[in-house]
Amino acid sequence: MLFRSDGPDRCEISSVVPGSAAEAAGLIRDDVIIGIEDTKVTRFKDLQDAVNKHIPGDEVEVRFQRGGEIQTVKLRLRRLEES
Repeated sequence: MLFRSDGPDRCEISSVVPGSAAEAAGLIRDDVIIGIEDTKVTRFKDLQDAVNKHIPGDEVEVRFQRGGEIQTVKLRLRRLEES
């Protein structure tokens, strides 16, 4: 996933790498990540910190906003080269 920042309070996906864990979980461009497990995400650093608490193979719950609606998906973390 690549992210763009539309301000200090947003972690918005700018693109999803084909074959990635994000794509497999159904995340798409313009989704805004708002949480990983129990961690609130308001910026890219929050996302990095939350993901870094886990290892490849862990399944995490990702909360995101799409079109004004909050949704949740399970995502199995993996190394980029495994995508």
